[in-house]
Amino acid sequence: PTLITLPSGEVLAVFGHPSRIGSSEHRNNRPELYSPSQNTWRRLAEIAAEHFDEFRPLFYPRLHVLPSGNVFF
Repeated sequence: PTLITLPSGEVLAVFGHPSRIGSSEHRNNRPELYSPSQNTWRRLAEIAAEHFDEFRPLFYPRLHVLPSGNVFF
C-alpha cells in the first residue's frame, strides 16, 4: 500500500492487498488509519464502487499532506 504520515502522527494506508485469508480481491478499496500511540488500525469508509474503476490503474498513488492537514490524492 501507499503510506503517508499525517500531522497527528497517525499513518494513512491506501490500496494494497487485503489481508483476509481467501480474499479474491486484488486491490483493497478500504483505506486504513494506524495509530502508533494505541498500536491499532482503524478501517475507514470504502471507496465507492462507482469510483473504484477510476483508481484501479493506481498501484502506488501519490499522496500529499496539504498545509490544511487534508490529504491530496
